[in-house]
Amino acid sequence: MGKNQHVTPHKEGGWQVKGENNTRATVRTDTQAKAIQRAREIARNQESELFIHCLLYTSDAADELD
Repeated sequence: MGKNQHVTPHKEGGWQVKGENNTRATVRTDTQAKAIQRAREIARNQESELFIHCLLYTSDAADELD
């Protein structure tokens, strides 16, 4: 089982995907939806969990996830 994946806001703007206890982001994106999509792929590949922090649900984000 791989590292759990966390989607969080990036300090310089946008969103990031970080593996559990990693100091650097694995992926940085401009939208939360893109970060969630990429984190989901990584978590499935590593058979780990996905955690979404500061989730701000909007209709735009839902459209991007479809």
